[in-house]
Amino acid sequence: MRSSLLEREGYAGLLAAPAALPALWALLLGAGLGGGQAVAGVLYVKRGRDYVAALSTAAQTGGYLIAATGPAAASVLHTTTGAWTVPLLAFLGVLLLSAAASLRAGHG
Repeated sequence: MRSSLLEREGYAGLLAAPAALPALWALLLGAGLGGGQAVAGVLYVKRGRDYVAALSTAAQTGGYLIAATGPAAASVLHTTTGAWTVPLLAFLGVLLLSAAASLRAGHG
């Protein structure tokens, strides 16, 4: 859950004061997003069995394909609105939905 906190703080900083500390916001987002990737990998390994290996591969592939749409969606939202507020709020919404959906992750 720590990575979600870092992401939330990074997005909040970008929304509240984008020009104040952009390097800090980028650092928080990078650490949070990178940490989120590591947690998923650890869960696959920790919970993996023979049949689960195939499922985890499919889940990872699907997850990466879905995640790859993020930058394109952000670009479309930014171009449409002319500002970064809507794309950042969209990413924050996805983050909150992911946090809620992952509450049961790792429970057998």
